[in-house]
Amino acid sequence: MKRKMENEFWTLLFQPQIFKRGYAYYRENRVIAFNEQENEIQSIVDGSHPYLIKIHLKNNFPEACYCSCPYAESGKPCKHLVAVLLYWEHFAENNKIADEILSQASDNQTRFFLHKLLFNNPMLQEIFQDFLDDKLLM
Repeated sequence: MKRKMENEFWTLLFQPQIFKRGYAYYRENRVIAFNEQENEIQSIVDGSHPYLIKIHLKNNFPEACYCSCPYAESGKPCKHLVAVLLYWEHFAENNKIADEILSQASDNQTRFFLHKLLFNNPMLQEIFQDFLDDKLLM
């Protein structure tokens, strides 16, 4: 299900500079792990460090939010949260497209493509290993 929130609404919840930085993080694909189950979203955003974001949902709307970054720990909504909320808006649609593409690929094609992605990208290698070790929230 696609969630449509107006950017004007999000800008009311965040300081303008925070929203702008969070939007940039979203556009730069810094949301590197995302999982939505029932009434909770868990995500990891790649900032100066990987930060854990948790969002509790009520009636499909964010009710309580947490980010492990120092800015959010001081009680302020952060750019990482903006990035995850924007990602969440587009997640359902993007997930459907990804499922459609993957349904066309054989297991061998998928492995070959994944190998190509991992070959020269140590960050992706680490993320994938964490996924295999069940350290990521996917």
